[in-house]
Amino acid sequence: MTPDQAAAMAADLLDDASKNLLDNAYVQSCGTVADAYMRLHLTLATGAAVNWDEAFPEQRG
Repeated sequence: MTPDQAAAMAADLLDDASKNLLDNAYVQSCGTVADAYMRLHLTLATGAAVNWDEAFPEQRG
């Protein structure tokens, strides 16, 4: 997957979520997956190795 493909997937998911605003679970799922695609996009685009636990400690389970 290229950085552009990852960004396009995120955009498609967010667009899909915007068409289903009354379904909270669906919108949340789309947002979560879109966030993952954007993180992938950033990693691929910069070539950076990122420690996601340090970068986003609020996401730790």
